[in-house]
Amino acid sequence: MTNDPAPSAPGMPEVIVGLVLLAVVGIGGAFAVMRLDIDPVIRGIILTSLSGIGGMAGFAGAHLLRIRSWAAFGVRRTSGRWVRRGILLGILAFLAKGAAILAYVQVTGDE
Repeated sequence: MTNDPAPSAPGMPEVIVGLVLLAVVGIGGAFAVMRLDIDPVIRGIILTSLSGIGGMAGFAGAHLLRIRSWAAFGVRRTSGRWVRRGILLGILAFLAKGAAILAYVQVTGDE
């Protein structure tokens, strides 16, 4: 056994661990949620959230497989200017989604 330093970039082991965790949390979580006797709206919100949670679990697993800097995964600091832009664009996207839903209901009469 050698004492080689951890690779500087993620490799196939990290990809495999990330995908497995994504599947376990996303698909396994979906099966678990579908068995619950809860309101369909709440179920939909939870299932939608599982895609993001599964992705974060996969990323965390890949990171923890061989501890390395976040920079190896392309994560780096950003400026407050970019954070403000992101927040503004998120708000605009949220408002655009609302307008699109209203337009869809007006055009189709669907509720």
